[in-house]
Amino acid sequence: MKNYNFTVQRYILKVNYRKINFKLLFRIGKIVISCVILIFLILKFRQYYISGFNLFEKIDISRLLLLSALVLFLALINWGLEAYKWSLTIYDIENLPFLKCLKAVIIGISFNIITPNRTGEIAVRSIVLKEGNRRAGMIAKGVGSISQLVITISCGLISFIFFPILEIN
Repeated sequence: MKNYNFTVQRYILKVNYRKINFKLLFRIGKIVISCVILIFLILKFRQYYISGFNLFEKIDISRLLLLSALVLFLALINWGLEAYKWSLTIYDIENLPFLKCLKAVIIGISFNIITPNRTGEIAVRSIVLKEGNRRAGMIAKGVGSISQLVITISCGLISFIFFPILEIN
C-alpha cells in the first residue's frame, strides 16, 4: 500500500513574490479605478440630464468652449497652488519636486470623488512619499486640512462683521 501522507503545503500554490509584476498590477489598478471614476461621472451627468436639468441647451457652443477653457485654466491653477501647499506642508518630512507633488494632488482628487468626506485624499497623497514617511505625511495632510478649514471659517466669520446681512423681503 502506498503512503498517502503528503503535506498540504506541497499542493498549495506557493506565491513567489519576486515573480509577481507589481508594476503591471499597479497599472491594472489605475485603469480599474479610472474606469470606476468615469462610470461614476457618466452616471451623475445622466442623472442630471434625466431630471430635466439640461445646462447645455441654453448656451451656444462658442460660449461653452470659452467657459470650459476658463474652468480648465482655473482648475490647473488651483491644482498647482494645492501642489505647492502640499510641498510646503511636507517639506520637513520629505523634499519632493513640484511635479511629484502635482501627481499626488491629482491622485488625491481622483480618490476624493469616490470617497466620502475627503477621507481618501489624506491617505492617497502619502503614496508618493517614501515608506517610512507615509504616516507622518498623512498626519501632516490632516493638520493642513484642519488648518485650511479653520482659516476658511475665520474668514467667513470676519465677513459677517464687515458686510451687512441683506434682508430679503
